[in-house]
Amino acid sequence: MKHFSFFRISFLALIILLFLSAIVPLEKISLNMESQSLKNGKKSTVTAEIFYKPSTGIMTIHYLKPIECVFISNAKGEAKIYYPAKNEVYLTQSVAFDTEKSLLYYFLSNKTSDLGLKDLGFTLSETKYEDKMLITTWEAPFSLAKEFSKVELVSENYVPIYLGYYNASFKLVKKIYYYQYSQIQSVKLPLKVVEFNYLPDGDSVVNRIVYSDVRLNEQANSPYFNFKVPENAKIAK
Repeated sequence: MKHFSFFRISFLALIILLFLSAIVPLEKISLNMESQSLKNGKKSTVTAEIFYKPSTGIMTIHYLKPIECVFISNAKGEAKIYYPAKNEVYLTQSVAFDTEKSLLYYFLSNKTSDLGLKDLGFTLSETKYEDKMLITTWEAPFSLAKEFSKVELVSENYVPIYLGYYNASFKLVKKIYYYQYSQIQSVKLPLKVVEFNYLPDGDSVVNRIVYSDVRLNEQANSPYFNFKVPENAKIAK
């Protein structure tokens, strides 16, 4: 289960970062990612290449560090984690891996006003403006009441710049900041995202994700868009 926990965190941290204008149809997109995590004074780094085709709903992530592997997920939440060095593949399924219930899907659908919170069952409880920023508060559904009480979303110039998650005791437990929005052809996305997770013991985990080399449509060429796990790969358990 350690394999799945690592990739769930990476995937969720990854899939909250993209925004696409609906003017030009998107066939495929690729970009590089570097994620640095700081906990207890120790820093860990993950680097990867991301490939996504909206028409198929398939996302492929080629992890380069700390170990090489290929993560593939689809719109049914089915996921494969393939390790080339061992020719082994792990199979799993979770709503966390469903590409059509992910923040990436909502961003590509130009649903940045709620970042998918509405589809997750959150209800809008308050809307206000402060210093030209739109601040919306979303109450958690009953199914998530043990984890969250509300989420605060702040937007500026029609793009998200902050998300704040509050636990069941109304204590702030996670903050996400979106920086350096860049217009790349028809795509507008933050090239830097910083996330603060506050743990029950008073410690915190800081994640910083930086994106680069964003390519769209005909400029995005890689065999990983059509990557298939070898038929002779051993299924690991």
